[in-house]
Amino acid sequence: EWDPTPLIAYVFPIFFGLMLGDAIYGVALLLITMFVLDKFVENPESEGYVLFKNILKASAIATIIIGVLSGTYLGDLVKRITGFDVAIIHELSDPLMFIGISLIIGLIHVNLAHILALIRAIKARNTWRIVLKAGLFIAEVFGIPYVVYKFLSLRILPIPLEMYNLLMYGAIGGVALIIVASIKLSGAFGGIVWLFELTGLLGDVMSYARIAGVGMATAYLAQSFNLMSGLASSTIASSLSYPIGLVVGALISIPIMFLGHLLNLVLSSLGAFIHSLRLFFVEFLPKFYEGGGVEYKPLKLVIQKTIILSPSL
Repeated sequence: EWDPTPLIAYVFPIFFGLMLGDAIYGVALLLITMFVLDKFVENPESEGYVLFKNILKASAIATIIIGVLSGTYLGDLVKRITGFDVAIIHELSDPLMFIGISLIIGLIHVNLAHILALIRAIKARNTWRIVLKAGLFIAEVFGIPYVVYKFLSLRILPIPLEMYNLLMYGAIGGVALIIVASIKLSGAFGGIVWLFELTGLLGDVMSYARIAGVGMATAYLAQSFNLMSGLASSTIASSLSYPIGLVVGALISIPIMFLGHLLNLVLSSLGAFIHSLRLFFVEFLPKFYEGGGVEYKPLKLVIQKTIILSPSL
């Protein structure tokens, strides 16, 4: 079957970069990957390890780019020192906008999986599977604008206002196709299964909110460590005479900042890696990928040893 690895290889760093999202963290991860990581493995030349390093390098570069766009350098350290907001894309630093961007990414990514499933059904000439996926797309095309208009009063389609009420009928038609196809594919049980096609789509898309969740957690932890460091420095500086208080405050605050950001880098990198993998293996790949095939067993030469035992005299 079609190998989805190239698609995953291009999208994975984007998810990772959005979740880690700090330019300094990205630089640190890149340097650690290039110059430190080799010391923790037995064979740095092994194929699997080299691929893993390449994934980390690409993810670190994506993190640097996202960090520059969002103006995030060790959290809000630059803004705290200079007082200037250096963000290029301010939506990435706004929680509600960040969540909205994550959900849009999820809607696109999940539907890409369904498109690949539709292509697979067409190649297999599975008529009812084709009808099922077509019904899902029809329900989305008509249903999403209708729901957004009814609940948020936003018109996302350039059509007259009176036509928005007609979108409901198109959505109902798509749902009807899903129900019929589910019954044809699963029998009487399909009368219940069809519901999971819609709720599953909603759940899958909502799961992508984790991109914003992990990203904001990383940023807020970084800001917290900056705040802790600043409070320690200011408290000590005000309690001692100048310039001794300033020097001692710096000596105390720098280790706090270093250890805090190092801990945040490790935990957030691990979280970004795991959650990015989860979006592929839980929300994306099961829609179309089965992973079947024949296990690779290379040819090998078997040499049997013959031992001749002579009778004892």
